[in-house]
Amino acid sequence: MPNQDPPARVLVVEDDVAAQEVFADMLEELGAVVVTASSVSEARSKLAGFVPTLVITDFYMPGENGMAMRAEVMAWNAAVPVVVLTGADDAKVPPGAGFTRVVRKPVTLDALRDLLTLASGA
Repeated sequence: MPNQDPPARVLVVEDDVAAQEVFADMLEELGAVVVTASSVSEARSKLAGFVPTLVITDFYMPGENGMAMRAEVMAWNAAVPVVVLTGADDAKVPPGAGFTRVVRKPVTLDALRDLLTLASGA
């Protein structure tokens, strides 16, 4: 029997519930195990019971933003890649912000497939 890698475990943090559902459905279609959160606060509580191999976060959210989510993940486990999604101009994400990648919305299935390759190294 061939040795199969375990599925990617992805935490998606997105305040737009419709977008959150689309991202989760696409990632699950690609074989990932997905947990979603609508805010950094909600994501923080989910990290207590879910160990992600990849975090995908929106940049602009009410309250704490993608920078706060990145800081949270870095404090929890700096080896986990953090990808930021933004509908804004990439220039709005501060250079040197420390995100593994910056991806513009709308996100394609191929782009998500590519992001899942990051999860294997975490």
